[in-house]
Amino acid sequence: MGPRPSLGLRLAARLSRPWRAARLADPSRGYRHRTARAFLPIAGAAGPALVQDVVVRQHTASTSISIAVAVTATGAGNCLVLIVTIAAGAAVTADSVTDTAGNAWTRLGYDTTVNPSLAVYIAPNAASITSVTWAATYTSTGINIECEFLEVSGVVAATPSYGLTYNPQTAKVTSESTASLTPTAVNDFVIAYGVFGGAAQAITTTGTGWTALTGETANGPITAGGYRIAADTTTALSDSWSVATAEYANALIVALKAAASTTPEAVTGAPIGVGVDTGAPILGESGTAVGVGEVTSPSEGIGDTGTAVAVGEATSPDVGAGAAGAPIGVGEVAGTPTVAVGAMGQVTGVGEVGAASEGIGDTGAPTGVGVDTGTPTVGGGGSVPAAGPFGGPGMVLMST
Repeated sequence: MGPRPSLGLRLAARLSRPWRAARLADPSRGYRHRTARAFLPIAGAAGPALVQDVVVRQHTASTSISIAVAVTATGAGNCLVLIVTIAAGAAVTADSVTDTAGNAWTRLGYDTTVNPSLAVYIAPNAASITSVTWAATYTSTGINIECEFLEVSGVVAATPSYGLTYNPQTAKVTSESTASLTPTAVNDFVIAYGVFGGAAQAITTTGTGWTALTGETANGPITAGGYRIAADTTTALSDSWSVATAEYANALIVALKAAASTTPEAVTGAPIGVGVDTGAPILGESGTAVGVGEVTSPSEGIGDTGTAVAVGEATSPDVGAGAAGAPIGVGEVAGTPTVAVGAMGQVTGVGEVGAASEGIGDTGAPTGVGVDTGTPTVGGGGSVPAAGPFGGPGMVLMST
């Protein structure tokens, strides 16, 4: 027997067969081309959300006021916002915000251009609280205060706000609107808030696309507000309100930056299983995990029948898919025959160790080629020439 062909030559010969080339070129003949589907984290997929909204109103005849807002225990790490409306004919000399957890509150703005005044405070990445207190001192008595508390989840921990703008009206009006704010990132949380002085009256929101906040209309000053999640970074956002009786008014708009989200989202067309170094599974066509290129286990693929086949395993022969979708051995370890599929769909042994190599004759029956004791010759009609004592059609002639 001659030397056994190398694995590379055997693979090249198999791939060069016409039926295999046709299958590789035509997906309808057994080789399915799949679009990869993987779950990858997409930043900003979830976005901020309003957790709670609480309003407290109070009147005092003193030059100082302290108003406590009891709230449901807030979530650790959430952003806390306090909007304060002050109807007073005097200037403020001091103001502060404290809570039950000792969080650090920052005053973003306090506009006193008109009466009522409008202030907003923030405590980002706050520890959980059950109450927040606003306190201030004025130069005269007779102060009406409204505090609206907001808890917002999904906001960045540091420097979360931007774009704060006021729009005070120095003449009495029946309509008020915020300035425009264009979000800098999708999913940012935008707050709009308006206030009219004077006595109680109905207030109508005329802006669109906003989710209403609680507000206060039972007593003056009256307030209304809204929030929305930014859908893009090109649309300038603004909210507006109207009343029947003209009053001095003010409004603010401000945005809170959304924290990056790690919520998985399905992506079509993403690469799967390329150089995975942790052995983590990838989702296959049926939604089950298949290992591709894993470091700690054999690489797996999908055969024609949709089942997993092992390709390039470290401790066993390489296995591929045959014409019928069944696995065949390619490049097996020494001493084991390589198995192929013959013309009749039968398994034939090629290059076996210690046994005769088999092929397929013209009649479809196996013929012995390279038998240990000699090499037979086959005639053109599928038979052996009539020579020697074993001559006759289709019979083996043993050479000595």
